[in-house]
Amino acid sequence: TYIIRCCDDIPKIIDVSQEESPFTDVTWAGEDRDAIVLAEQLGIIDRAENGLFRPDDNITQPEMAKIVMNLLGYDEVCRMAGGFPMGYVSKAAEHGLFNGCAFTPEGYITKNGLAKLLMNMLESDMLYVKSIWYSNSKITRGYRKAEDKNYLNYVYDIYKTIGVVSSNEYTSINGTAEVSAGQVMIDGQIYDVAQTKAAELVGYSTECYYRYHADSGDREILYAQPYRKNRMITVDSEDVAASSVTAGKFCYYQDGRSKSEQIPKSATLIYNGGQMKISAEALCPELGTVTLIDNDSDGQIDVIRVMNYRTIQVSGIAK
Repeated sequence: TYIIRCCDDIPKIIDVSQEESPFTDVTWAGEDRDAIVLAEQLGIIDRAENGLFRPDDNITQPEMAKIVMNLLGYDEVCRMAGGFPMGYVSKAAEHGLFNGCAFTPEGYITKNGLAKLLMNMLESDMLYVKSIWYSNSKITRGYRKAEDKNYLNYVYDIYKTIGVVSSNEYTSINGTAEVSAGQVMIDGQIYDVAQTKAAELVGYSTECYYRYHADSGDREILYAQPYRKNRMITVDSEDVAASSVTAGKFCYYQDGRSKSEQIPKSATLIYNGGQMKISAEALCPELGTVTLIDNDSDGQIDVIRVMNYRTIQVSGIAK
C-alpha cells in the first residue's frame, strides 16, 4: 500500500472501490484494500494462481524489487533480463535501489530497508506512463523514458539541490542581504524558506529538497540540512584560547589539548546573524559559541559563525 500511495494522483483518478477484489483473502473495505486491487490492475503485483495475496506474510527482498521495478515501468526490461527473481533483482541493483540496504536473496524486507529502498526509488530514473487504457477491469500502460527526471521530479515536482546557502533576508556571506523576507539564496538561485530552517544555514553547504511551482516559477523548500561535505568545528566560548587568537588564527582547547585553525583573508564572519569584519575580539565571545565551517572540503575555513549571548537580569515587571 505504501507503493500505491507513492503514485500520487493515480488512486484519485482510478476508483476501484466498487471493483471486485482479485484475491480471495482481500475482502475488507478501505484504502488498503483499494490499494491492493489497484496495484494488481496496474500490473505492479501479480495475481497468484491460488488467488491468494497473503497480506499477513513477510515480503522478500526479490518480491519488493519486482514491485518497485514494475512501478518504475521496467517490467518488460526485467522480464527480458531473466524475469523473476534475478532479472528484477539485477536491474534493481543497476538502478541503485538496494544502495544502503543489506541485500540477501532469501531475506525479508525490514521497515528500515523499505524506507531506504523507497527513498532510492524516488530518486531513480523511470519510464513514465505516456498513455493508459482501461477496459475489462484491466489497465494497459504505454511508457516513455523520463529524460533528466527521476520519480520524485516527475510525480511530485520535487527536486534536490546541493549548494552553499549564501544569503537570507538579514545577511549574506557576500555582504548585504540579497533576498527578500522568507527567502534564501543557494548557489545564486532564490528559494522560499516556507516552514523549514534553511535561513539558519547561511555559510553551510546544504542538501535541499524543494517543490517547483511551474505557474509562478517559485521554488519552495520542503527540507534542508547541512550536507556531509561540510567540515565543522564548534567551540564553546570557555574553550577559546583568547590570548592567542588573532584575525588570522583561531586557537582553542579540545579535550585538554591546544589546537588552532588558520583563517584565510577570504573567510566570512557571521556574528549574531550579521556579517562583520573578522577580528580577534569578534572571535572571542564572552558567552556563546564559535563555529568554523569548511563548506567545500578544500581544507580552508570559508565561514565563521559566532553567537555571543548577553545575560539580562530583570529587576521587575511593570503592571
